[in-house]
Amino acid sequence: MLTAYLFDPTSIESVEDQVDYNDKLSKPHKPRDMRVFLEDEEIEAFQTAYDGLPHNEKPIAIWRSCCEVIIRALIFDEDFYPETAAEFITSGIGSEHDMLPKVREVISRSTQAPIQVMLSMASDLYYVLTKKIFVTSMTLHQMDFRSIFPQRVCVHNQNLVLKRLKDPHYTPSAEERAKYFAENREQSFSIINSLSIWEISQIVPIVEMQVLQNAGRYNILKNFYSDTSTPAPSKVAEIKYDLKGKVL
Repeated sequence: MLTAYLFDPTSIESVEDQVDYNDKLSKPHKPRDMRVFLEDEEIEAFQTAYDGLPHNEKPIAIWRSCCEVIIRALIFDEDFYPETAAEFITSGIGSEHDMLPKVREVISRSTQAPIQVMLSMASDLYYVLTKKIFVTSMTLHQMDFRSIFPQRVCVHNQNLVLKRLKDPHYTPSAEERAKYFAENREQSFSIINSLSIWEISQIVPIVEMQVLQNAGRYNILKNFYSDTSTPAPSKVAEIKYDLKGKVL
């Protein structure tokens, strides 16, 4: 099953390897039954037209019919426009020029009726294409995730970190801290909120009370970071005191 909810963003495995692994954990991704996208009259018309074609044109007929069925499946399953579906086939599977040698090989080895050859090929290619689309989609999701939560060693302001490296006794001034809070609200909020939750878990033994304390601290942080202007030094000092251990 191609599910987007079983990915480990810290894994060293590629997205495709994770897709293969996750596929084994649940109902597996399987080739689609492409027969449902053809009417009986179309199947008869295909067979009649195919029988009347010169030998060198039969692979072309198989390929183009295969593409038509895949396009219909993409429209039905993915809500693609026909033109978009056609582009996905070319980009994800290959052009007619690229695929005709393979089609000729399949025809030469098969003992099935031409319509079955076409449907079987369409099913196999649709399986390959949909998996490739999913892998590419999840790769973009991973990139989106890292753009919001980057894996960086320097998770504070680099200038302040450098000052601390040069002088182990350096402490940011109220103005420097206010500027950092104002310019790095999202990053700072998430880290300080996490630190607060950890502290509450250590100093408040009752789980129910932890929930209340965390909610109270969260509201204070939310009010603090929702201020669109740079916090005044006095306000920063007050919040700093709260975050250093005062149970709210």
